[in-house]
Amino acid sequence: MAHFLSKLINVAVPGTIDERAINKKRVLNPWQRNENHTLCLNSAKAIGCTVVNIGTQDLVEGRVCLSVPSLNAAV
Repeated sequence: MAHFLSKLINVAVPGTIDERAINKKRVLNPWQRNENHTLCLNSAKAIGCTVVNIGTQDLVEGRVCLSVPSLNAAV
């Protein structure tokens, strides 16, 4: 999921996330997955998305509801 979110963030604001920083192996261990999720959350904040009460565990469990208007505001 984090790989998709990082691609989405880079489409919104190109160059936000360096592709080399993303762990892209087929099977990631929990620490690598957490790094990817943290990278996505921090990058979303950096481009101006409002991130409230969302943590890495929420991404793992699929409990995230992204706000499209906040992503549109970043573009």
